[in-house]
Amino acid sequence: MNDMAFALHNLGYGLNEVATALYNLYSGVQDQVVPQVTDWLSDSRLGYRTEDVTAAVTAIFNVDPFSAMAQSLIRGGYSATQAAVALKTTFASSDAIEMAQGLAAAGYSRENVLAAIFQVYCDGYIYKEGALSTMDAVMAVVYPEVTDRFEATLKASDVRTAKYAISVMKSLGKTLEETIGVLARVYGLDVSAMLEVTLANRQFGLSESGIVDRIGAYYHRDPAALYVGWMAAHQYKAYDVLAIVQYTYSNLDSVAAARLLTEAGYSKESILFAFNYAGFHGDAADAMALVLVQLFGHDDAQSVAAELLRWAYQGSVAYLALKGAFPDKSQGDLLMAMKQAGFTDLYDAMRFSIASGDATAIMQFRNLGLSLSNAHYLLALWQYSMRDTVRYLIEVGYPLADIGRKLQEPDKLVQHLRALKYPFETVVTVVYGADPRPSLMVKYLYDNGYRNIDDLVKALQLVNSNPYEYAISLWFGPGGPWTLPTIAQAIARNSNLTLLQLGQSLMQSYNDRRYFTDMQVYEALKSVSNIGVSFIQSDLDAAISAMLTDLSEGVPFAIMREAGLGSNDAARVMKKLGWGWIPACIQLVQAGYGAGDTWGTLWDVYHNELGFQVLNIMSAVAPLASLGLADNLTTLQSVTRAALRKAMMDYFLRK
Repeated sequence: MNDMAFALHNLGYGLNEVATALYNLYSGVQDQVVPQVTDWLSDSRLGYRTEDVTAAVTAIFNVDPFSAMAQSLIRGGYSATQAAVALKTTFASSDAIEMAQGLAAAGYSRENVLAAIFQVYCDGYIYKEGALSTMDAVMAVVYPEVTDRFEATLKASDVRTAKYAISVMKSLGKTLEETIGVLARVYGLDVSAMLEVTLANRQFGLSESGIVDRIGAYYHRDPAALYVGWMAAHQYKAYDVLAIVQYTYSNLDSVAAARLLTEAGYSKESILFAFNYAGFHGDAADAMALVLVQLFGHDDAQSVAAELLRWAYQGSVAYLALKGAFPDKSQGDLLMAMKQAGFTDLYDAMRFSIASGDATAIMQFRNLGLSLSNAHYLLALWQYSMRDTVRYLIEVGYPLADIGRKLQEPDKLVQHLRALKYPFETVVTVVYGADPRPSLMVKYLYDNGYRNIDDLVKALQLVNSNPYEYAISLWFGPGGPWTLPTIAQAIARNSNLTLLQLGQSLMQSYNDRRYFTDMQVYEALKSVSNIGVSFIQSDLDAAISAMLTDLSEGVPFAIMREAGLGSNDAARVMKKLGWGWIPACIQLVQAGYGAGDTWGTLWDVYHNELGFQVLNIMSAVAPLASLGLADNLTTLQSVTRAALRKAMMDYFLRK
């Protein structure tokens, strides 16, 4: 039939005549052959213009040839693109909108029509000049219901991959947010796929975290969780992930960060290693402790302390971490937990990490292995007063004497201990430790309210002071509040000293100078001589006892003689007492001085009194002898010596 058209054309028939001939030839099936007729008449060899052919066919066949051809093509199973190519060739159509309308009218779907238009009028290349405007114009007229013409264009275009789409979007000046939306809607990317493609093609000048933040916002997902999950999927080490997280999401606390790693599949050990290796805003131990408690279920301080020790944290660091993880636990509980976990540097932990230690920590000092020196240092560091310091050290259980040696200042110690109502024994032990000089100990006690002399003797006993120095300490320590007799009586009441030992203690000297005068010693011994008098008298028979003068006068001299007092010195005391030479003679004999010493002493001491009586004394011997009384004098001396030696000296020596 194409040849017929050529033949008629060559015979000089016009376009309408040729078209009419073909119409008559296909009488009854004209509507079916319109596409072929149109195609024949459109042959370039005939030289007819496309618009003339269309007009002639339309007029003669009463059918739109474009529409008829389009319908024929769709019935023939041609794709929209194939139809568009055929129609454009046949009708030389350059109008994309008319083509779209024709294809749509023929029954092609919107997606297929747009794809055909893109291929035929945009050359299948999105970067072709005018491609986007062509597609936009088509949709504006043919498909006004399309709200996002750009997305529809992408679907119809050659942009088949998300990667290509990202490049297109970037070249077109689209934002990452717009790109993400297009990728999700046009290419159906889920959040994981979106992360993969966008992080692999970072063309928007943003960091990884910046990209992830925008993806999270679009999908309403936590960007930090997305980022950690993505890094885990790409085999990032836990410590690298933690470092990135704490830098990128600085508002996250350690537990939240660790939870992200856990949810991403990282193990507990790797997470703890990450905190230890990478730290967490400079507080690795603090972060680790919180993670152990709040994420990994460690509910006791000891187990957390053990973990911190395993990671080689020092006690000063670990204590602060534990305090942060267990804010309600006391200082003492935390320190004991550390000790039980194996920490040995607890002293450093306390001095470097506890600004103000409380009673719970202090009362654990010894259990924590702190020396007294360390304990004292800490209490001073924490600015405790001396009163509180000595109280705590005692209550903790440090040796009392050691406490005194460490604190010094015995005078203040007595004040504080007395105010705190500690037992007298405690006060004495602490104070003597501070100053181990018995006399000064007595002074500190006396000056601060301990005025009972019996208590002070007991204090000297308590510190094992030399009993021979009791009197010296009591006399010189307080500065003389008591007489020596008072001191001697107190010693006699409260010590195991015999009267002889007491006398010896009173007769001591220093650098050849006696502490007390003979008169003082005599008066002191006389004040206590009644202790043994009744026993001595009961030990002697009545005849001998009657021959003795008042024993309370003689006992002191007997003691002083045994303690080393010479007869001359004894006689001088007697003379100062106002005794005549005869009582003195008797007392010297009773005290045990020898006859020669006695007479020599009387002469030396009482020579004035004796000077005019010598002849009388010498002449008295003869009458005594003639009367037999000389023997009595010898007997008196012998009896006195025997009685004193037997009854007094032996008694007090074994007392």
